[in-house]
Amino acid sequence: MSEGNKLAVRTVPEQNLQGHKNPIDSNQLQRLLNLTPSVIYATDLLDNNACTFVSENIMELMGYETGEMLQDPGFWYSHIHPDDAQRVVDDCDSAIRHGGGCLEYRFEHHNGTYKWIEDRFRVLHDDLGRPKEVVGHWSDISARKEIELALVDSHAVVERHSHEIEILAEMNDHLHVCESIDETRGILGHFLKELFPKDAGAIFIFNQSRSMLELIAEWGKLDGVVDVFSQGDCWVLRQGKPHLVVGNTHPLTCSHTKTSGNELTLCVPMIAQSDVMGLLMLSAGSTTRTAIKNGSNMMETMQALAVNASKQLALSLMNLRLRDSLKIQTLKDPLTQLYNRRFMTEFLDKEIIKSKRSGSTLGVFMIDVDHFKQFNDLNGHDAGDAVLRELGEYMKKTVRASDVACRYGGEEFSMLLPDSTRESLNERAEELRNGVKSLRIMHHKEQLGTISISIGVAMCPDHGDSYEALLATADKALYKAKKQGRDRVVFADIETVTI
Repeated sequence: MSEGNKLAVRTVPEQNLQGHKNPIDSNQLQRLLNLTPSVIYATDLLDNNACTFVSENIMELMGYETGEMLQDPGFWYSHIHPDDAQRVVDDCDSAIRHGGGCLEYRFEHHNGTYKWIEDRFRVLHDDLGRPKEVVGHWSDISARKEIELALVDSHAVVERHSHEIEILAEMNDHLHVCESIDETRGILGHFLKELFPKDAGAIFIFNQSRSMLELIAEWGKLDGVVDVFSQGDCWVLRQGKPHLVVGNTHPLTCSHTKTSGNELTLCVPMIAQSDVMGLLMLSAGSTTRTAIKNGSNMMETMQALAVNASKQLALSLMNLRLRDSLKIQTLKDPLTQLYNRRFMTEFLDKEIIKSKRSGSTLGVFMIDVDHFKQFNDLNGHDAGDAVLRELGEYMKKTVRASDVACRYGGEEFSMLLPDSTRESLNERAEELRNGVKSLRIMHHKEQLGTISISIGVAMCPDHGDSYEALLATADKALYKAKKQGRDRVVFADIETVTI
């Protein structure tokens, strides 16, 4: 027993046990103190908080000799965990003012590790009521804190998973009401940034021909990522499973990523019903990389979330693409791949409203293949279908981006031309008529005869301000062209407008 401890223990019976029938001596008291699971201590508030007594079981709890604490006034503070030190000092000062308290903090063991201790103490006052001494005890609560921290971590994981599920659900709700893949760009970027706030990323999907993958959404600071690449450029799409690399120096780095040497990239395939829809790519931010470097399981967490997100994204995008495909089928003629009559009337309605609002013009062509019934009777329906397909292809190639070519029904076609003048409509119609006559249509390796068309032209607002009036006027002009000998363009007269 050290001299400091001997002196302190000797004074205890004299001060606190005087007059007791069975007073205990200092050796008995020391043995009792050493048998307790807690470390008993005393500090002098009037001497820079110097430790005046510590029970010898400090060796068992923290690995220190009593003399190490008694001889160094700064020993206690210097061994508190740096992350806890300021909090402990502040709480200790407050507790001393209130006569005592209980603190929990990490204290450095002799072997360099840290233990959680519970420090309960009382303040003793002098005759004038001034704080003069602190008497307390330490208990090892490392096991309890480990359980508490595990529960906190578990609760945090549950909360995080709940938040992630909410984000994914809300994203799917928005994707469900999208009418095209293009509409998903802003939605995907917004919600995936919430899902992976510390990382950057991008979504790629196959184009309609499945020949290339195209970038449809990105978030965060993502450098060196190409917008379009082939399936062979990505290890994920070759293997059909997640692929993780560090930097672009790794031999298995995908050629579609051009990252700096210290970046960590995770690619996950988006698969729905065994069909690969595309790719989810994540570039770990500095926070994520640091956590992984320090031994955190954040990499596993990020990958698990990415896989879950990719599955839901794949299903949503597949459903959207299916709806898109079905919509196209309902709006396009299967033989010519031109828009059908249903789409034409919807588009015409919108353009007429736009014309009324802005004062713009709208041209309408009604087109008929001359002598098509006789052509069918002579060459067969297969040859007739070949003619209609060729006409459809030619019209798609010749229309402007703002124009719409449609198959109206049978051998009749229509074309809608926004923002056109009378002169430009006449010119376009003649170009179309002459272009069709120059077509060389092959069927069963034989060239079919020359095809000609008749065109009736009307325009809004001169010939009507409803789609019924415009179509009726253009149809009357077409009838005139056929009556005048076919293979010609007739522009509607104002007097032909009757609905």
